[in-house]
Amino acid sequence: MLNSIGLQNPGVEAWLRQDLPDLARAGARVVVSVWGRTIDEYAEVGRRLARGLADEQPEPGPRAGGGTVVAVEANISCPNIEDRQRMFSHSAEGAAAALQALTRALAPTGLPIWAKLSPNVTDLVSIAKAAMANGATALTLVNTLMGMAIDPSTGLARLGPGAGACPGRPCTRWPSGPCTSAVQRSRRPPSSVWAAS
Repeated sequence: MLNSIGLQNPGVEAWLRQDLPDLARAGARVVVSVWGRTIDEYAEVGRRLARGLADEQPEPGPRAGGGTVVAVEANISCPNIEDRQRMFSHSAEGAAAALQALTRALAPTGLPIWAKLSPNVTDLVSIAKAAMANGATALTLVNTLMGMAIDPSTGLARLGPGAGACPGRPCTRWPSGPCTSAVQRSRRPPSSVWAAS
């Protein structure tokens, strides 16, 4: 499957108000995934999340209160955003800047930050090192692969924005192994690295 659906959602305040209380009552352990289109957006979503978690009122349930959220995933690699050439995870500098902004904003929470990186790069190891040096406590490898479907009768892309994403196990199963292995071999001492597909 090839998609181009973007990252629509109701926003962090709505999620904190509408979804987190139910998750807490159910005893869930939650990794919150956040994203932004600019460095300022990463900082802002981090501030809003930190503020919301600080204001969270404990409710009855097995994991009520602040223990529900156990980590924050910085999605700096989503290939569904319009400007694919400027994804933060496509350069060590971009990854470092996004993670610095998010780490500063989330500092009051003490939550670990996982960096979700892209396989669509030529030097994943340097980007992973930059992420770990700038606030990531773990890495999530790999996000979706970029793809394109061409209509043979018109020669044009079948998806509106042109390229899209090939998500999930059928697309990322094989690339995630070498990506994870390369990053893990580069880490001395070893760090937490997950392969995700």
